Amino acid sequence: MDQFKLSNMAKKLFKYFSELIIIIAGISISLFFDELAEDHKKDQLEVYYLQSLADNLREDSISLKSKIQFIEKVEAAADVLLKHFLEARNQKFSSDSIVNSQTALLQHSIFASNKSAYEELKSTGNFVAIKNKQLKNSIFSYYGTTDNTMQDDLSADNVITFYVYEKLNNNLPLSSLANAKNADFHFLFEGIDFGQLELPTSKQVDTNELINAIIIRKGINSAQKAKYFSLMKQNHSLMLAIRKELSEK
Repeated sequence: MDQFKLSNMAKKLFKYFSELIIIIAGISISLFFDELAEDHKKDQLEVYYLQSLADNLREDSISLKSKIQFIEKVEAAADVLLKHFLEARNQKFSSDSIVNSQTALLQHSIFASNKSAYEELKSTGNFVAIKNKQLKNSIFSYYGTTDNTMQDDLSADNVITFYVYEKLNNNLPLSSLANAKNADFHFLFEGIDFGQLELPTSKQVDTNELINAIIIRKGINSAQKAKYFSLMKQNHSLMLAIRKELSEK
């Protein structure tokens, strides 16, 4: 009788342990698949953000190329004006060329990075989705540089507006601006009968002050160009790193 009870108890214990093992195994398998699903979700999120960053970087690259082309246009305009004022006997430029050069120096290009993916990563706290720490640091570094570049551009714009613009604009007679066939602002005078055009001329400024303003504008332009080229290299390097990371996903 005792042996029967012991045997029955052993069977029950075996049954309980079997059920417990099945339950634990079921929970473990469930957790395993949940973890796989979560990892897959994180991988998809990482790919989404890396692709979005790559798209933004492509836009930045196109914008930077355009800004550099504009800077080169301003650079050429500054050279024309300096030769006009410093080498007047040896250099001959048409009045249109002089006016167009001066109007070019009155303009300033400011680079604004497309930071939509970066800002979304920051606001959602999803930077943890990017597993590569070195890549993450490169992203922070790039967008930190774009912020600094914009601040420098805005500071330069203040100098152009409050000093260079004043000196150059005072030297640019309105009648010359209106009559310049290729001037950037010629569209302002469309439909005007130039034969009847009577516009007051602006006050002439001291030539030395004018040359100084051109040199300052040329210096701002050179500094901006160097920063844009540096930013282009950083953009290209980060783009390659992101593409490499995406290719491994």
